[in-house]
Amino acid sequence: YAPKPYAGEVLLINDKQNYRDPELGWGGLITPPMSIRIIDRVVREPEDIMKDAAATELAQILDEHLCLKSEQRVEARA
Repeated sequence: YAPKPYAGEVLLINDKQNYRDPELGWGGLITPPMSIRIIDRVVREPEDIMKDAAATELAQILDEHLCLKSEQRVEARA
């Protein structure tokens, strides 16, 4: 499999582990640059981001991002 470039918007949500590549390998494939948000905890298993306090923080990040995008669309129409 050879991934192809993607020209849409991407929001990458990750935990606060220190990764060598904060874009997790996607940076060269995404244009414009992706938005990266970090939840304030270390997630041991991928599904743990959907549990307890991590899920609350994830929901807040998604809500903020979607509200911002909605506002931008409204402004673009005006």
